Amino acid sequence: MRAKGDNMNKVSYRLEELPRLTAKQQADLEHLATLSDDDIDLSDISEISDWSDATRGSVVPLETDQ
Repeated sequence: MRAKGDNMNKVSYRLEELPRLTAKQQADLEHLATLSDDDIDLSDISEISDWSDATRGSVVPLETDQ
């Protein structure tokens, strides 16, 4: 378990560097898109009820070369 304040490693990818989705991955995503929030089983993920240490704006998209 990480101690409070420990930094996590940053990993970043460029869209063109990512491998293509497999047919199964694509089908899974399409199926998930049809489900309502109530139909998605989140029982294996613990709910976060204390957001006091949350940091707003800490996730920033990469700049794109356009």
